[in-house]
Amino acid sequence: MRKLFFVALIVVLGAAMLVPVFLLLDLEPQPLDFVVQWQERPLRIPATYSLCASAGLGLLYWFLKK
Repeated sequence: MRKLFFVALIVVLGAAMLVPVFLLLDLEPQPLDFVVQWQERPLRIPATYSLCASAGLGLLYWFLKK
């Protein structure tokens, strides 16, 4: 259970680190993306792309480690 918690934590932190990359790519919005009002401007947070990329990179690392 503890290992699963750390894996989920790593995926979420990796997704947070990938958000700026996906904002620069200006991809189309997905259903799980959300918008935050920041300094009178809407800021779209691409949660779907970030979580999928983080999980994919985590799986790639896991397979390469074995």
